[in-house]
Amino acid sequence: MRTLPWIALLLTSLAGCSATETPPSMSPDGAATSAEPAGKAALATVPAWMSSAAADASLVCYLDVVEGAPAGGNGWRAGAGDAIRIAGWAVETGATAQRAGAIRLHSLAPGGTDVYFAAERSDRADVSASPQFAAAPPSNAGLTSSIRLDGVAPGPYEIFYVIGDAGKAVACTLGPSRVLTVG
Repeated sequence: MRTLPWIALLLTSLAGCSATETPPSMSPDGAATSAEPAGKAALATVPAWMSSAAADASLVCYLDVVEGAPAGGNGWRAGAGDAIRIAGWAVETGATAQRAGAIRLHSLAPGGTDVYFAAERSDRADVSASPQFAAAPPSNAGLTSSIRLDGVAPGPYEIFYVIGDAGKAVACTLGPSRVLTVG
């Protein structure tokens, strides 16, 4: 009978933990608040190769998720200063080793400025195993970036992936329905 107080204590502590409560560092939509910044700031200096990368059919890409920005209208909405995570994949067809990548938020506002964020590459077994890439299965096809939107001007931004280096850079638009509206 001595174990009963321990069970009661365990149940009392579990009852106080709710998976539906919003942590203090998060807004109700799941974005990190500016009180607890997470993710990367926009690149202060954008290399010329990155800003001049043009859309190229040799780069195949897909957006899996935008976390921390609720879906709405023609894409997602996030507040200035919110932290979000953009994840998907990008593959240069015919190349097994994938080069460095970045996220470009291409401003759709008249006179707007594009904003760039560094991204991490990762293995994606699902992409490497795809029949589409059977001739040259890519390594490090995944592309993910956790970013902070502080300093990003309000307005709509089309999401692009940029892959490359000073030798060659290509971009891939995720489509006109992949718009992030900040503000």
